[in-house]
Amino acid sequence: MTLSTTPKKIKLHPWSLEYLRLKLLVSVFRFLALARPLIRPKPEPLPSTHERVLVQIPSRDARRTIKAYVHRPKSHRGRALPVHVTFHGSGFVLDSLGEDAVFVNHLIHRLGPDLVVIDADYRKAPEWPFPAAPNDAEDVLAHVLSRPDAYDPRRVTVGGFSAGGNLALVAASAFGPEKIAAVTSLYPVTDFLIPADKRRLKADVKPESGLPLPPWMSRLFNQSYFVDTAHKKDSAASVISRDPSSFPPTLVACGEVDTLYYDSQHLADKLAAAGIKSRFISIEQEGHGFDKLCKTQHSLQRREHVYSAFADWIQQAWDKNQN
Repeated sequence: MTLSTTPKKIKLHPWSLEYLRLKLLVSVFRFLALARPLIRPKPEPLPSTHERVLVQIPSRDARRTIKAYVHRPKSHRGRALPVHVTFHGSGFVLDSLGEDAVFVNHLIHRLGPDLVVIDADYRKAPEWPFPAAPNDAEDVLAHVLSRPDAYDPRRVTVGGFSAGGNLALVAASAFGPEKIAAVTSLYPVTDFLIPADKRRLKADVKPESGLPLPPWMSRLFNQSYFVDTAHKKDSAASVISRDPSSFPPTLVACGEVDTLYYDSQHLADKLAAAGIKSRFISIEQEGHGFDKLCKTQHSLQRREHVYSAFADWIQQAWDKNQN
């Protein structure tokens, strides 16, 4: 197993006017996010083959657990099943567990019925800054790998979206290709050392769905996530700095009207140059989070294309490692 470089000790924000400012602004974002179920189409019910169970996953901290939804077959013959762990987007601050139901359903329909999908939570800033979130992501994978009775340890994959995409890449490379069969990531941040106002778009056009992340929003998220700006260069944050050999097969995708486009592309290019199996999908005319509220038929088709590519990448990894 590749040893994690994630710092174990979490330095909290000191009580100050700056921390209160962050708390206030993030609280406003969280309040506005409560309206998301009202404006987003209701996802289809979970496939009839599966049930969703709320579980509490042990963490490295005594008496603290990590919430997760386990989507598992209602009946199987006691065999250890392949499992995909997914982490939601959040800007590292928003409570968004469960918002990837459409993706979960897609995986079950395309790869099922004999699979498990775990939609896992993680701690949020500014209350819990870096490295609380990557610590939680690693703890979730450690738990999965400790249960060979339930989960096939040769067929464990991980993925995520936005902040969760960053965590998936961090956790996958922490355990390495010996333990993780593949990783998928949609519009992740991979390099926190790039100033928010220096990020460029691949295509300077109006996105059909989603948005370019405005610099002020990225700054708020980053200020909430990092107490010590020196942590931005830590490889458990700026995963672009990790040794390519620590990555399993990696699929990254991002919209051309997303300020994180080149984060995604540069990571995939770096891995490919080092001989690591990797792929980058460029999504035309789409912004950040486009798949969460598709405004056009073209956006729906692009979401279907990307989700299917992710599912196929996962299936290929599982097939390769199956006895």
